[in-house]
Amino acid sequence: MNHSKVAIIGAGPAGISCAVQLKRYGIEPVLFEKKQIGGLLRNANLVENYLGFENGISGKDLVEKFKTNLKISDITPILSEVKKISFTEGIFRLETTNGLFTSKILVIASGTKPRELNTFCHLKHSCHPERSKGSVQLINTTTVQKWTDSSAMPQNDNKKIFYEIADLPKKDYSGKKFAIIGAGDTAFDYAINLVNNYKVSEVVILNRSDKAKCLPLLEKRAEETGKIKHIKNIQVDLISQPVIASDQRERGNLSIVKNSQSIRLLRRCTPRNDDSIIMDTDYIIVAIGREENRDFLNENLTKNSSDLQNQELLYFIGDVANGSYRQSSIATGDGIKAAMKINSKINTIYL
Repeated sequence: MNHSKVAIIGAGPAGISCAVQLKRYGIEPVLFEKKQIGGLLRNANLVENYLGFENGISGKDLVEKFKTNLKISDITPILSEVKKISFTEGIFRLETTNGLFTSKILVIASGTKPRELNTFCHLKHSCHPERSKGSVQLINTTTVQKWTDSSAMPQNDNKKIFYEIADLPKKDYSGKKFAIIGAGDTAFDYAINLVNNYKVSEVVILNRSDKAKCLPLLEKRAEETGKIKHIKNIQVDLISQPVIASDQRERGNLSIVKNSQSIRLLRRCTPRNDDSIIMDTDYIIVAIGREENRDFLNENLTKNSSDLQNQELLYFIGDVANGSYRQSSIATGDGIKAAMKINSKINTIYL
C-alpha cells in the first residue's frame, strides 16, 4: 500500500498547478493521470487569455510548458486510472489500475468528460416524423461502439467517431473531410484546429439551432478559413449501418450511415426544413457538451463530500467544479489556492 499526505487526481492545469505549489511548500503530492498530461488543453487550437503569451499559445505548446514545470519540480505523474475512491477511518482509499493508494487529503481535478451520443437503440430505418419534434436520438449502439471503441488501438482505421481531436490517430489527414456535431466554442475550435494543424480539406459543423453558440470571433475565424461549413437547424437522430441506397430519400431527421470507406450523412426532412441533403464524411467529431467527471466516487463519499470539504480534507478544483467556466487560467488559480489551503491544514494535522 502506498500512502501520501496528498493525492491529486488529474494532471490538467488545476492538478499540475496544485502539485507544483505543494512541492514549493515541501509537500510531496502523488499525482494521477488517466490518459495524457494536459487535460482538454491537448485539444485547444489557440489559448489567448492565459497571461504572459501576448499572441496566444497553442494548447499543445502550453502543455509542454506544464510538463517542464513538473520536471523542474521533480514531480512524475502516475499514469493510472483511479477506478474507485472511498473514505474510511480518516483515510482516502484510491483503487487504481496500479494498485491501492491512500492519502490523508484528496484533491479531485479530474475535469470533465464528453457528453456522449444518446444510446437508445434503433436498428432499422423507418419514418417517424413525430420523433423530429422531440429530442430523442435513435442510435444503433453496436455501430457507435464499433466506431468509437476506446479499447481499439489508435492505428485502427475502423475508428471513425471521436469526442476529442487529441485522440485522433497520428497520420495524414490531408484531403479528409470531418463532420462535427455541435456548435459551441469547442466545436468551432476543433474545426479551426483541424484545418490549421491537421490540414483536412473540409469541416462541416452540424448545428441543431439557428445560430452558433460560440464566441463571435471563433465563428468569424472559421468562416475565414474557407474550409469550414456551418449548417444550421439540423439534428442527428440516427447512426446505423447502411440500409438504403445512396440515391434514396426517406422522411425523418439526419442519419449517419457508414459507407465502405466513409460515413454517410443523410439529412432528411424536419418540421422546419423539407430539403434533403446527402453528404459523405471520413470522420465525425462529437462536441455536444461536457459533464463533470466524478464516476469514481462511491455513494458514501458523494454523500459526505460537503462535510469533507468543510474539514478541508477534500477539494474539487478546475473544470470538475466550475461548471461552464472552463478556462485554463481559472483552473490554474484553483490549484494554487487549494495548495495554499492544504499547506495550512497539514501544519495543523501534523504538528
